[in-house]
Amino acid sequence: VCGHSLEQVRVLGEGGQASVSLCRDTHTGKLLALKTAHKEIHSKEDGEEGIAQGTRFDIRMEFDTVRFLIESNVPGIVPAHGMGRDGSTGDLCILMDYCDGGTLLSELRRRPFRRLSERRAALVLSSLAQTLEHCHRLGIMHRDVKLENVLIHHGHAKDDESLNIDKRRPLRTSKTMHDKDEEEDEYLNGCRFLLADFGLACRFTPGHPIYDGCLVGTSEYIAPEMIKGAYDERADVWSLGVLLHLILTGHFPFHEPQQQHQRRCSSLVLARTSACPHKLEMDSSPLYKHLSHGARALIQGMLRKDPSRRFSLSAVRSHPWLQSSSTTNIDIRKRCGATGAITPTSFIGAKRI
Repeated sequence: VCGHSLEQVRVLGEGGQASVSLCRDTHTGKLLALKTAHKEIHSKEDGEEGIAQGTRFDIRMEFDTVRFLIESNVPGIVPAHGMGRDGSTGDLCILMDYCDGGTLLSELRRRPFRRLSERRAALVLSSLAQTLEHCHRLGIMHRDVKLENVLIHHGHAKDDESLNIDKRRPLRTSKTMHDKDEEEDEYLNGCRFLLADFGLACRFTPGHPIYDGCLVGTSEYIAPEMIKGAYDERADVWSLGVLLHLILTGHFPFHEPQQQHQRRCSSLVLARTSACPHKLEMDSSPLYKHLSHGARALIQGMLRKDPSRRFSLSAVRSHPWLQSSSTTNIDIRKRCGATGAITPTSFIGAKRI
């Protein structure tokens, strides 16, 4: 594939549109990721070329987009080495760097409280906001920012033993919620957070909304204006705000913790177009008691229903909470008590539309 002789190590993930496998180059021993599109979505519609203009996923469009962004020196993108066909199945594939830390979703699932500390969350947000801002300057909207599409790269995986992530994690010895957050964060020291999966990305012109008449993205992350059918790059900011809310609380916004299992797309559409509040209320909910004022303010600014009042990526990157990320991690024991008020929850896989 793509000039490489590969042997499959294991399947990393399987989705409705593509699968990703961990492979080893038989000549160099280097570990690589191979994304393979399902046959029914190989072909372009109407002879389209280049970066996606419409709403349909196409692996060739994804490769063109990633190649364009890499050539434009956009930071925080998973490099793609080439595109070709699987020699045995004929399926179209993209050969990419392997990120040995897995996805941000899998990282949260391994944590007892399903979240990051404020200090680490600020570093994740800063990295993703920088990447998206560069993409937007080049006229590229991602349209599917979510936990599953953020990859963690340590650079440790060189053999089978190092592929076992849990063996590389520190032993948990702390008892309080704050100490466990801090202890788990040690595992992420020195890693990079990379944005992946540009299969739904599209070009846009600043100041000109997109009217595509088709819902694109993943239901729990879709901005309200996308449901209404006209949107611009600020829809990516909403999705990034949902992601920030998740990594700080372990829950999706605008849902009570006990209602997390009821997140059907139809109910989300109704909630975000009619009943969705214009501002996320945090003062009355115990879910946010452990968060600093700066973290709350940033989440609220990114999750404003009116896109004209929503924070821009520039405002996000210059927000005081991000600027003081090295000192922003507060002792939540002072707010929630020794063991904290938030109980662990498990994530239900969000589905792409």
